Amino acid sequence: MSDISDLSAEGQNATRAEWARDALRAFGENTRQNYFDEPLQPTDLDLVMEAGGDLVCALMHLTRNLGGDAEELLDRGRGHFEYEVREEETEKSETEEETE
Repeated sequence: MSDISDLSAEGQNATRAEWARDALRAFGENTRQNYFDEPLQPTDLDLVMEAGGDLVCALMHLTRNLGGDAEELLDRGRGHFEYEVREEETEKSETEEETE
């Protein structure tokens, strides 16, 4: 497997999405939400939202149990996500400018 830093921003974000799917699969095995054995389709969004929300909730409980601030966890995650999406959009914009 290649290093994620060798990928484009879009490729990096696709890899991150695959990691999240794998995490949901593992989480679903424990919670009996076994929705993620097959490749995900757009029609699976409700399932991702349900199980993903439960996973985020569990991460918030873990953070709280360790003495951390669950809201800070959410803020950090949102910040990382927004940065990575901006990186992808910037890369796409630069590529489009080069082809014009």
